[in-house]
Amino acid sequence: MYTPVLSSFNGWDSHPEEIEQSSFVQCSIERIIERNEFKAWLCVKILDVWMIEDYNERFPERDGSTGYLEGFEMFGDPYIFNYRNWLFITNGFISVS
Repeated sequence: MYTPVLSSFNGWDSHPEEIEQSSFVQCSIERIIERNEFKAWLCVKILDVWMIEDYNERFPERDGSTGYLEGFEMFGDPYIFNYRNWLFITNGFISVS
């Protein structure tokens, strides 16, 4: 997942203006440039980029009747943040946008 710098550090609820600049990036590792026991520098090949703002065209809208958010409360009280057409739901462990 790629998020711009401000939302990467502070989250979308602090910088909702960066939601539409975020994306899922599919990549493959081409080679390991350098590594140690804590981190690695990699050369990757970008295979596909799915912009978050385009998800409404990739996936059909659901009304929630299938219960895909059932049990969400077991992780704690959810925090809901609304920004333009986006609804950010988090409970500290799981986020759904």
